[in-house]
Parts: sequence; C-alpha cells; structure tokens
Amino acid sequence: MKADIDSPFSPGRIVHADLFVGRNFELRKLDERLRKTSRGATEVAFITGPRGIGKSSFAAKGRQVANERHKIVSLHVFLGGVRTIEELVKTVLSKLLNESKKFPWFERAKSMFGKSIKGVDLFGLKLDFDPTPTELSSLTNNFGQAISNFLASVESDVGGLLIVLDDINGLADNPNFANWVKATVDEMRVQGSGQRVFFLLSGLTGRRDALLRNQPSLDRMLDIIEIKPWSEEETELFYFVTFQSAGVEIDKEACSFMARMSGGFPVIAHEIGDATFYAWRNGKSASVTHKVAISGAYVAMREIGRKYLDKQFLGAIKSERYLNVLEAITKMQSYQFSRKELCSQLPASESSTVDNFLQKMKKLGFFQEGSERGSYLWVNPMHLAYLSFTKFRREVPDYAQELEGLQQLEADGEG
Repeated sequence: MKADIDSPFSPGRIVHADLFVGRNFELRKLDERLRKTSRGATEVAFITGPRGIGKSSFAAKGRQVANERHKIVSLHVFLGGVRTIEELVKTVLSKLLNESKKFPWFERAKSMFGKSIKGVDLFGLKLDFDPTPTELSSLTNNFGQAISNFLASVESDVGGLLIVLDDINGLADNPNFANWVKATVDEMRVQGSGQRVFFLLSGLTGRRDALLRNQPSLDRMLDIIEIKPWSEEETELFYFVTFQSAGVEIDKEACSFMARMSGGFPVIAHEIGDATFYAWRNGKSASVTHKVAISGAYVAMREIGRKYLDKQFLGAIKSERYLNVLEAITKMQSYQFSRKELCSQLPASESSTVDNFLQKMKKLGFFQEGSERGSYLWVNPMHLAYLSFTKFRREVPDYAQELEGLQQLEADGEG
C-alpha cells in the first residue's frame, strides 16, 4: 500500500550517510587525511561552499568513513549559536562526554572531567557538563592537552578523534577563534606524532577569507575541501537511489527533469523529491512519471521560494522589465559571468537594461564583482537554480492541469 510508505527524502535535514551520492574526489581527499590522523598526525581542514550545497551531509558521510575505515571516533558539533571560545570548548567537551556513553571506555573518559559533571538531565539521557568559570578557562587555554589526555586514556580502543566544527559562520569574524584554532593545532603538532586528532571546520564560502584576515598563518594549515553543485548525472543517481530505497520506481524522463530543476543543490533536490513523493503517493501512477515530477516540482519550488530565498530577490525576478535578461542568464547556467557574455545573448537595444539590472542586483547583494574586470558572481548560487524552474514554468503555462488533486494534499499539510 502506498499509504504505508514514508518519504525517503529529508528536506532541511542532514541526509543519511547510506543515501549519500557523489563527491568522490572530495571523499578521497578526506579519507587521505583520516588515514594520516589514524597514524598519529594532527590534521585540520575546512569544508566550504554555498548554503544548501550539502556541507553538513558531507561531514556526516566523513564521520561514517572515519568510523568504518579507520576506527576513528567522531563528534559533529553545531556552533550556530556559539560566539565565544569558552562556549565552543564547553560545547565540544560536553559532546565528547555524551558521545562516549555508548562506548566501553566511558568511565575512563568521565573520570577526566569528573569535577565538572554535575549530574544528568531529567530523563537520565544527557550528562550535565558545567565547569566553573575557572575550570572552563583552564580547559580553554589547555584544550589541546585535554584532548591529548583523553586520547591517551582510550588509546587501545580508538584510532583517533574527528571533531567536526560545523556552522562556524558566526565565529569566523572573531580574531580569538582564528588564533585559538592555530594555537591548538600548533600545540598538538609540537607534541609530536601520536595525537591522532582531525579538526574539520565547515562554513559558507567566504568564511575562510575571514579566518585568514584574522590569522594569516592559517593559510598554510587549512586544507580546503570545496563542495560544489552536483552534476546532472550525480543528481539523477541521487533520485534513483533515494526512491529505490523506499521501493519506488522512477521513470528516466522524470529523473532527468528533476535533476535539471535541482540545479545541483541537495537542499533543492530533497524539496523536489519530497514533494514528488507525496504527489506519487496520493496519485494513481505505479511509478514516478514525468507528469508526477512536474507536479511535485511546482509545489516544491513555491516552498523553496518561501523557505530559502530572499523576498527582494523574488520581487526582482518577477519584473517584466528584466525578463529577457533573466532568460539570458538562465541559458548561460554559470555562477560567474561577464557583462560582455550577457550582452552577447541579447539585442543591442537591451544594453542599458542589462546595466540597470546588474547594478540593482549588486546593490541588493545578489551579485558581487568577480575576479576579472566586468565579471559578476552569484552570492547565493541557489538563486540561479531557482531561475531554471521559473523559466520552465513560463514555458509550461498549463500547470493547473498538472496539479489536479494536489491542492487538497497541500491543505492537509502532507506535501
């Protein structure tokens, strides 16, 4: 029964490592660093890319690789609300203690921080790690030594420790953070081989530049792992594998259409996949067909516009005045382009419209100047992916026919 099948997609959440696709070059690069870590090195790398590109899912896949191939214990620490180094250290050590509860060496780890453990929460599920200000200051200043001591106490049981510091965007502009990263890595490397720690930072494109402004010496330390949009082939594989995991067949035409509409962004792919799944589950088709995919994409893109895109951007692309310019940009399908390239796609009479459009988009913060004179970059590449859908919607005006039965689905809150 269709009604008994749950959606295998996870919009807005980290994808399960078993459904992870693509990123083979990046994973090989990460695996090499993990191998060095397991042999005694102290490693540090930076996962970077635009919002919605799958950085956290890549880190989660990295944790699986660390555990299965190298016996490395890992922590995924989210730092979205953290603004000070003391908060960071407390968050990391609290995560380390609570993750240790599922391992046989928990009591050894717990004994290292015994004075700072005040008890457990109401349900007995989480340790309350609450060091005094003096204790926290000491742990912050000697974080590298504290981690080294932990690893020494569990040396025979684990191959090392991977610490994922995710969403460092709020910390990247803090000089204390950049200096803390460098000092901690330097301290552990000075101690020599045997430390077996991998610090894996993750943040938006541009956050690395903020770190280097505050601590230029990090440039020689940070190994950059750039996460780029999926290719169409990788996106098609994602849809095939994910639908297959739920026992649902998808037509090749539907798979190709959804891949094109996703623009290589996992966050968009999950939204389209989820909406398409519910369109299929509430329809009569035995498999996910092109028609079902169109209906799902329509529902998903309205949700994407609401959840992820700036209202000013949505207003700007609805302007009839800029319609031809937007069509030309969509055809180029490039996250960096020049004014010359854009004008070559349009009649000479449109040149003043191009200039007005570029200046407006730059003023609103959607474009920034590229490295070459007269070139521009999308600040949020997801915007270009969204344009691909709006272009398709204009080319297929009879959407009302494709949406038959979905209005009630949305009203019920299932789609």
